[in-house]
Amino acid sequence: MAFFSSTIEKIKKGLEKTKKVLTSPITDLFSITRKIDENLISELETILLSSDIGIKTTSEIISKLQQCYKSKEI
Repeated sequence: MAFFSSTIEKIKKGLEKTKKVLTSPITDLFSITRKIDENLISELETILLSSDIGIKTTSEIISKLQQCYKSKEI
């Protein structure tokens, strides 16, 4: 049972670290009054990649965001 508890704690700590790495920079990025543009999208991509959520997920998010940006949906 101790193994299970320690594994759960490691997972919780890892998720908490990912949450901090992800949410703070994104909050800062969007808290500044600025338009969404290619620079913002690029900065967001860097934040997502450094937050360890994965290349595939990051690519999907950025691709959709760029598509919306180019079609002026955002």
